[in-house]
Amino acid sequence: MTSVLIIDHHPLITKGCRHLLEAAGIEAILCAEDFAIGCALYQANQPDVVVLDLSFGNDPLAGLSFVHRIKAEGGRTRVIIFSMHDDPAIVDHCLKAGVSDYVVKDGCPSELVRAVRGELTVLPAPHRDRRATTVVDRPPTTE
Repeated sequence: MTSVLIIDHHPLITKGCRHLLEAAGIEAILCAEDFAIGCALYQANQPDVVVLDLSFGNDPLAGLSFVHRIKAEGGRTRVIIFSMHDDPAIVDHCLKAGVSDYVVKDGCPSELVRAVRGELTVLPAPHRDRRATTVVDRPPTTE
């Protein structure tokens, strides 16, 4: 079973994401509304996936510090940025930082579910169209 940690400073977003993922059959979901709680939940639970808002406070890229922390620990956790920003330069910056996927908040709800399940991938520029989150189906893994 996939475990998910959602970190977003908007309670409506965390509750909405939880509801969406639960409706899709994902049951092991934790939520945090700030980095301190998110870090504590991450350390204690080592979730399979972190769904992370990119912007916190006045810093539009604050979520990247959390990505760097996870990557520095060498964990197996996949990080999905869930953001209002659809600027291709920001998406590319996040992909280079090691995020697994990038989903824009005004996208189709199924994109988030499929990203959590590992079924989508974000195309790096210049291979995507003008919309930052052009996604393609991932080929099935041969495990």
